[in-house]
Amino acid sequence: MRRVLWTLAVVLTALGAGASHAGDDEVEAGTTGTGIMGVITGLGSIHVNGHRIALSAGLEAVSSLGSRPAAELGVGETVVVEAAPVEGVLHARHIRNYYPLVAPVDAVSDSTLRLLGIELDVSEVAFGGLAAGDWVAVSGLWRGDSVVVSDLRPIAPRDTVVVNGSFTQGSGGVQRVGPFALDGRYVAHAEAGDQLRVVGTWSATDG
Repeated sequence: MRRVLWTLAVVLTALGAGASHAGDDEVEAGTTGTGIMGVITGLGSIHVNGHRIALSAGLEAVSSLGSRPAAELGVGETVVVEAAPVEGVLHARHIRNYYPLVAPVDAVSDSTLRLLGIELDVSEVAFGGLAAGDWVAVSGLWRGDSVVVSDLRPIAPRDTVVVNGSFTQGSGGVQRVGPFALDGRYVAHAEAGDQLRVVGTWSATDG
């Protein structure tokens, strides 16, 4: 089964190093300079990828779903943080929620969800009450062609799905974001490992 994302918009996002295409045993996360990408593991400030980052009053966390106070972020959410040191303490200047997948649920079992044809292990997160057709924003990091899920956020139904992932270009010029082949628009000026946010409609085709 070849998964195809019919592209409506492609947006380059600066996520920092370590966010290159992940192999089967690698998870996408990393740090470059003051750019930090990872899963929130602690609060009282936030702890991301081994860094404690202070949050200023009024700071917003933005995403393709809109914005909300950074103080509402919780453990398990995935973020990309631009930060700068102040008197030895990192202070967040900009925070973006990183959702590898924003899409409707295809199917639910005891420990897995299927979204966009991908089976996700959700045995480590709360997902009670979700059913096929419900929309979710998935927090986590890519590992190969799947996501290590760290949090699930139910959301209102949307007209389009969102995929955030590493860009690759294979033989024959096929361009991909994560495991999804792009169709409908050629992405110029992107290099392997660049993080792209793709907004569009999805279909699965044989091939």
